[in-house]
Amino acid sequence: MNRLCRASLVLLLLLASAAFAGEQLTVEALLKNAKAHDGKTVAVIGTVTEYNEKTSKRGNPYVTFKLKGTKEVAAVYLQGRLKKACKNGDTVIVEGKFVREKKVGEAVYKNEIDATPAKGAADRVKIVPKSKPGKE
Repeated sequence: MNRLCRASLVLLLLLASAAFAGEQLTVEALLKNAKAHDGKTVAVIGTVTEYNEKTSKRGNPYVTFKLKGTKEVAAVYLQGRLKKACKNGDTVIVEGKFVREKKVGEAVYKNEIDATPAKGAADRVKIVPKSKPGKE
């Protein structure tokens, strides 16, 4: 009976982690169903453009960039700095909360993924390694 309980627990944990990971979206799939994803955590793959590391007027560091798909573009924002900074042209997977529209003071941001990690947590922007010629 003890083995059955352990096996059930392992299976439950595997299913839960798979459900948490969710599916990886393209930028096009995200924006095509933006209303359904609004306010939800998403994982989106795309290419980095317009990468900027900035500091707010209050002295807080933050990062912005555009996540480009084949035809569509989403904005990415995160507080702090990436442990491993990406650069324009990198393919990345971004995990974060998607919002169709967010107002901050007078500014309005559309189709933005907030990839700010919890304090002490791993970056939510992961660079996809480029395959080396001759390797599969």
